[in-house]
Amino acid sequence: MNKINLKNKSPLGIVVANGLLQKGKTQKYLANKMNITEGALSHILSGRYNPSINNIYIMSELLDIDIGDIMNAIRKE
Repeated sequence: MNKINLKNKSPLGIVVANGLLQKGKTQKYLANKMNITEGALSHILSGRYNPSINNIYIMSELLDIDIGDIMNAIRKE
């Protein structure tokens, strides 16, 4: 089972981490699908950077997360 560290995660990071856990996927998998580095994904999940619209769509599709939930999480950061 995958373990994801929620320390230093933003609201978006928590939403995405839960999606990764439910799908049994890793941050490395998601970063590869988003065509970004794991470091860049880490910055997004910690709230330092906002994801592009394209990457929001990719996260939504791959992890079965409603785009509205992703946008709400970004607004809370």
